[in-house]
Amino acid sequence: QPSSSSLSLSLLSESEEIIKTDWEEEQCDEIPPNSYLILRNATQGFTKPCVIDLKMGIQTYEPTAPVDKQVREHQKYPQQAKFGFRITGMRVYDPHHEDADDNGYRIFSKHYGRHLKTEKHVMDALRIF
Repeated sequence: QPSSSSLSLSLLSESEEIIKTDWEEEQCDEIPPNSYLILRNATQGFTKPCVIDLKMGIQTYEPTAPVDKQVREHQKYPQQAKFGFRITGMRVYDPHHEDADDNGYRIFSKHYGRHLKTEKHVMDALRIF
């Protein structure tokens, strides 16, 4: 059985190169208060892109967040601390599946991700993707 950290690395290892090439490394001691992040459309040029929304890390709140917010966030997906990430949604092109929409996509909402309780559930979700 792999450890939770090796599980996280093995599940996401194929995306490592994409992550490295999509982000520029910049040295910054402090983020200015009025800063923002501009994301590019990574699906541009694809005809039927499948998309997954992953939240990386074990903590989804700021260190100074009130305790009630910390508890709320932890209750949404307690397994995030174990896996090191969570699946918050995905859109998979599968036009022949009975659950596909009019465009041929199966949509998996944040509620789907919250029900992924075991390593097997997470692996099954990644296989669907």
